[in-house]
Order: sequence, then C-alpha cells, then structure tokens
Amino acid sequence: MNTIIFDFDGTLSKEKFNIWKLLWLECGYSTDKDSLYAKLYKAHTIDKLITRKEWFDLTCKAFKDKGLTKDKFKKVSEKIELIDGTHELIKELHDKGYKLCIVSGCIKQAIEIALKDSKQYFDVIQANEVCFDENNIIDKFIITPYDFKGKATFITEFAKKHNIKTNAIVFVGNGINDEFAFKSGCKTLCINPEDKTQSENKDIWHDKIDKTNNLYDLMDRFEK
Repeated sequence: MNTIIFDFDGTLSKEKFNIWKLLWLECGYSTDKDSLYAKLYKAHTIDKLITRKEWFDLTCKAFKDKGLTKDKFKKVSEKIELIDGTHELIKELHDKGYKLCIVSGCIKQAIEIALKDSKQYFDVIQANEVCFDENNIIDKFIITPYDFKGKATFITEFAKKHNIKTNAIVFVGNGINDEFAFKSGCKTLCINPEDKTQSENKDIWHDKIDKTNNLYDLMDRFEK
C-alpha cells in the first residue's frame, strides 16, 4: 500500500457540515424532507429522474436566485469542521511517504478552505468547482467526472499514471457515491457510514469502522 484516496464529506469532515446543505441554508432555503434540496437529491440519487448536470444546473439556479456571492461561499466553507485527528493523520501519512488524494462530490474550493495547511500534503484534490461572475455572484459549476462511478475511474487512471497496482491503493469513504470505488480493484475502507447496512457488503467494503470520532484511529488500519 502506498496511496490513500479519501472522500471528503462525512469522511474527513463532520457529517453535519455537508457543504451542499450549508449552502442551501445560507441561501435561505429549507433542507427538510419536503424541501427543494431534498427533492433534487431524491430525483438524482435515488430515483434517477434527473442527470447530474441537471442537478447541478438546478442547484446553481437556486443559489443564483438568492444571490450567492463569493464572500458568502467562503464564509460557509469556513464553517466546515474536520473530524478530530484529521490534520495529525494526514501529516503523518505524508511524512511516511504515502501518496494522498481526495476525490469527492464536494466543491474543491470549499475542501481547500476546510483543510487549511493540510492542503499541502495532498497530491491531488479532485472535486467539483464553483465559478463566479464579474460581480462575484455564482455563475456555474464545473462538474467533476470523478464522482459515483467516476471514483473507480479516477483510481484506475491514478494507478496507471503512477505505475502502481490498484490493489496498492486504499480508498476511504462513507456514502453511496463511494460504493463504486471497489470496481477499480483497490482496497476499500468504510468509516462512519451514512447507512450502517451498506458497510456490511464485503464485496464493496473490504474493511469498516462503523464509528470513530478521531481519524487518527485509521493509522492502525493503514499499517496492517
């Protein structure tokens, strides 16, 4: 094992600080079960009624309608809290020579703000990007191709680029969009799963930690 690839939301960050939910709330929207936020999530992720692009376009329109600015985006991103022990884990893994990546359905600029100085230890941070217009109002999203099934694609491409085998890579995630990573042939570790039943599938998740409040606990798993 020489490479560790992390999801971000709910994996490195505390679950209640999901950037998408925070942005909807910042714009004055509800996020309860009957909200537009919840309906769009269900339409895309559960019912497959809209495409990812349609989800992003509708989300961007909702934010634009409320005048989401670059400054407000930064303020929201600064609210994101990482799970305890994240900075210590990342620095030690880097110092021991591991290649580190993040591949996420979050927003790259928000991840970089939340990571603070730990950003420097990652070889790649792959996520969606947000663009603002000349008035600093949200304009569009650049959608990462590396979410859901794309996570396996990222792992395969990273392994090929660096001339390593995919089984030398560990992917760490927690959500349904992470469940495709195993198809690359990498090792997988599920932590703090959104739904504990999902972590029971040993074809998808080769190892699991159902609950940890300190990410430094993962060090023992990486050094097996």
